[in-house]
Amino acid sequence: MEPTAEAAQLPAPDSWSRARLPALLVASQEEGAPAWMPRSPWLSPEQARRHRELPRTLLFDVETLRSAADVGGFGNCHRMGVAIAVACFLEDGRLAAFGERQVPELAAALRQATLVVGFNVKRFDFGVLAGYTGEDYCRTLPTLDLLEDVHRRLGFRVAMGRLALDTLGIGKSADGLQSLEWVKQGRLDLVEAYCRRDVEILRDLYLHGRREGCLFYHDQRRDVRLRLAVEW
Repeated sequence: MEPTAEAAQLPAPDSWSRARLPALLVASQEEGAPAWMPRSPWLSPEQARRHRELPRTLLFDVETLRSAADVGGFGNCHRMGVAIAVACFLEDGRLAAFGERQVPELAAALRQATLVVGFNVKRFDFGVLAGYTGEDYCRTLPTLDLLEDVHRRLGFRVAMGRLALDTLGIGKSADGLQSLEWVKQGRLDLVEAYCRRDVEILRDLYLHGRREGCLFYHDQRRDVRLRLAVEW
């Protein structure tokens, strides 16, 4: 995930169990459709059919070895390298971490997904992975980028930490700059904990949008909390 300026004390990652899945994945507004069936037009009819018949939703986030400054800007994110990536296999109710040597395994899991969900994934995470595989994931993978969708609806970008605070009442555990400092210190265990936490927040934002049909954000100009309708 692209580094931000949001920082806080790192807590232990939330626990995740398969038992929580039925309570989070509620019935779709489309009669008879499973909770994870997408209703919006980011999938082609064929992709939507496959996702409906055998859903394999994968949410993921990447933390990098190098900063944008190290590689000449975010336009060169393919040179940043993977420190840790974490994926949530939604229907299985499990999270898995991948180091740099496991990038081929992560790439294989992405290709098997019927829907990939991320935050700024098209402009950042896919580019980082493409540095290893050369694949144009924006073209090859059925993808919902929450940042892209929020931007399209509002006309401006909202940080994931801000959405999480206003929608879920929780904040991010650290930020990308802190993650890079941990990489320099060799503390990949802290990087993984932070990345896991971000994926849990991503998962809960996605499921809130699926369940409630909305997220919430803060309008700083008017200092009010506003509802943003989504169709996930």
